[in-house]
Amino acid sequence: MGDKVHIVFSNGVERDVSIVGIFGDNSLGSALWISTGLLAQVSDQAPVDQLVLARANDGVDPDVAKQEIEQAVTEFPQAEVQTNAEFRQDQEGQINQLLVVISVLLAFAIVISFFGIAITLALSVFERTREIGLLRAVGMNRRQLRRAVRWEAVIVSVFGVVIGVVVGTLIGLALAYAVPNSFIDGVTIPWVVLIIVVILAVLAAVIAALYPAYKASRMNVLEAIASE
Repeated sequence: MGDKVHIVFSNGVERDVSIVGIFGDNSLGSALWISTGLLAQVSDQAPVDQLVLARANDGVDPDVAKQEIEQAVTEFPQAEVQTNAEFRQDQEGQINQLLVVISVLLAFAIVISFFGIAITLALSVFERTREIGLLRAVGMNRRQLRRAVRWEAVIVSVFGVVIGVVVGTLIGLALAYAVPNSFIDGVTIPWVVLIIVVILAVLAAVIAALYPAYKASRMNVLEAIASE
């Protein structure tokens, strides 16, 4: 309290101001607040109210207070009156929208991985034509060959999804702990979502392996052995 802080505003004006108050919760804005009087000294632009905080007197019902405030601001149709709970819900809704966007991107990633596994297995079957022919020649039947290709797809998929889940969870934890406690007061790992992602990845791998496995099982043994 009382210390001087040198501030350079966006328009290039510089001021030395004194600290007159300290707060610990800055979830509603930046870590530095100035008065409208100081703003008038350093800028010609008129201040615009973007957020007004009001506290009801003791014993006043929040719903009644909200109705009174709404009547008081009827001349300002752009003003939105919210209770503390509604404001928190609105902020949570914005975060949920971000989570929806991330979930959509995750779905696209699963679709891309589906085609990636299918193309990889198709190339693998093509490049191992001679080896597949030799396996068939020494006694492997078509069903066993299809099963081997499907298991190869599952192994590749599980390996990738486990690395993705572990690395993604660690990055998410790091980002969550980097956010102030006033904004995020806890960390929850969505185990159900992670399990669903793993299951979807395995199913996608099995589906992606259907055509390459069918293609491998329908190869002519003699032509496959004779291929270079």
